[in-house]
Formats: sequence, structure tokens, C-alpha cells
Amino acid sequence: MLRQILGLLLLAGVGIALLAGGIAGAHGWELLALITIGLLFCLGLARLFFALKGGAASGERAGFLPIVTAAIVGAAATWGLRAGLGINPCVASGLVGIVAALALSENVAAAVYAASFVATSSLTVLPGLPLVLWAGALTGGICCLTSSAYAGVGGKLGTIAAGAVLATMLIFRALGGM
Repeated sequence: MLRQILGLLLLAGVGIALLAGGIAGAHGWELLALITIGLLFCLGLARLFFALKGGAASGERAGFLPIVTAAIVGAAATWGLRAGLGINPCVASGLVGIVAALALSENVAAAVYAASFVATSSLTVLPGLPLVLWAGALTGGICCLTSSAYAGVGGKLGTIAAGAVLATMLIFRALGGM
């Protein structure tokens, strides 16, 4: 229990620092988006705190379709924050990952975070939202297939995202679309 509370405090500290840094220089729609993310972040923290307080188990597993759908949404959200609002790609990925970790079950949040890495790819690699969505879907599918492999080993999510981006590039180049 103490380990979980310390993890929650660490996650809260990182999230607050990311949001504060982003809000400091934000204006207009970017400010509104960051405030919305901040509210979702606070709701997620409250949900996680009450789940820890009540002793709720977090071992629930989601199926293929919810994971792939959430991964697509995570990639799209990161791409939107990055390309649409001009937020730094790493900050956008971090914000999406933190919100996912607070609001979703463990395996769904991991897929969303991995898919957020996809959207940090250079715009010359994945030049538009359709390719980002495709790579996000591949990321979700690969996460489902590899959920029990290398559990706890660092670099798994980044490797999955890199593989999905590479596969997307190869598929669309073979089809003549890139």
C-alpha cells in the first residue's frame, strides 16, 4: 500500500510539473486544452486515490477491441496536442500517458502510452493523421499480442511503437502512398 501511495505521489508530481510548464507559456486554445487535461488529471488522481483507499484490485484485463481503440485515441490525442496546438512532442506524449495511467486499467493505459510514442515521430516519417491513426492501431494490436512477453522489462513500449511506425511506413510505401 505504501509503495502504491508513493507511486501515486510521484505520478502526481510529474504530472503537475508537466502541466505547470505547459500552462506557463500557453495562450488561447492551447491554454484551454491544457486546463482540460489538468482537470482530467485531477479526476484521475482522485479516482486512483479512492481506489487505493478502498483496496480495489487493479488486475482487470481489457480485450482486443478496447485496447486497439484506446491506442488509436492516444495516438490521435498526442498528435493533436503536438501538430494542432504546437506542444512539444515529448510533453504531449507525457501528458497523454499520465492521463491514461490515471484513468484507465493497466494494460489499456500501457497501450495508450505506447501509441503516444507513435505520434512523436517526425512529420516527415508520419506526415498526417491517417498514418498516425494506422500506426496507433498497429501499436494497440502489438500490445495485445505481447502483453505477457517481457513483462516489466524496460523499453518494451518504445520498441512496440517503433515497430508499428516502421510497419506503417513499409505498408504505405509498398502501396505507393508515401
